[in-house]
Amino acid sequence: MEGDLKVKKVIIFLSFLIMWSMVLPLQSAGAAGGEYTDAEKRQLIQSYSPLIWFDKGEDYYPSSVEWSFKHMERYIPQGKEVYSIKTKENFCDDCTIPFFRGDLESAKIYAFWSNVSENVNDISYYVWYPYNRGKTLDQLSGIKRIPLLGKLVPDYGHHVGDWEKVIVRLEDGKMTRMQYNYHSWNKIYKKDQIQFYEGHPVVYVAKGSHGSWPSAGKHVYYKVKKWGITWATLSDYTSKGVQWETWKSIEAYDKDQQRALLGSNSWPAWMSSDTASTLPGMDASDPHSGGIDRWGNQSGDKDITGQSKLSGGPSGPDENTKMHMSGE
Repeated sequence: MEGDLKVKKVIIFLSFLIMWSMVLPLQSAGAAGGEYTDAEKRQLIQSYSPLIWFDKGEDYYPSSVEWSFKHMERYIPQGKEVYSIKTKENFCDDCTIPFFRGDLESAKIYAFWSNVSENVNDISYYVWYPYNRGKTLDQLSGIKRIPLLGKLVPDYGHHVGDWEKVIVRLEDGKMTRMQYNYHSWNKIYKKDQIQFYEGHPVVYVAKGSHGSWPSAGKHVYYKVKKWGITWATLSDYTSKGVQWETWKSIEAYDKDQQRALLGSNSWPAWMSSDTASTLPGMDASDPHSGGIDRWGNQSGDKDITGQSKLSGGPSGPDENTKMHMSGE
């Protein structure tokens, strides 16, 4: 009798251990509502890193920031108190120099993990391009071609440096939608509206200006209107040209904790929001030496229209950048 009781106790104890071993993984898994481990973050970042299609006519590809930094220098523009970067080599406002074509072999996709709310996370994927080529107005059919627009406007909108991004929304560890950014605008698409390649969302990048879209074709994003009439439009053009499997080229970071997750050992100096200082012992002209206010040359000279063919460099991501979907 006593032996039977001991056996029953052993069976109950073993059953308890088996049940507990099954519960523990559920409690520790980020997707089930707990905190994600670094391994889980890395896995999700790689799983949803996009497949990028560059347009067939693309001339200006991305590179790593390190590759571009070899051709650029950190400096304080006249009238400013913070550092920006510019090209070491001079060029005319409508001209290009060889490094503007980028280096896809070195290129990285810079992924930032951030918490939105309980069980909701965003992954922001940034791509750096050394150069952005300006736009040509599409003059609508039926309207007589306007010489001024046809000759002058296409030359505007170039700028050194171009940061582009898409954002993947995760709910309980599963992708639910994605934000595609194009120029000063963005649009959010549900998962069933997006193309996928082996589980990775697909992004089509516009020729020259690098806007992000979920499909190939012509994408009208701005209308020039006067007196209620649309005189012309601005459009992005995308197609299946060169393919980039970005999950093979990731630099990943935890945005909230400001530390590296994958492909790097530390939070990069260029992500610092302190753009007025230089790291101790470093040359201030080295782009690796501290925060960067504007990622490109200043605007060029204005012509008779009052416009400059070369626009100023854009701002880039830093430690204070909000990396959540629009409206969050």
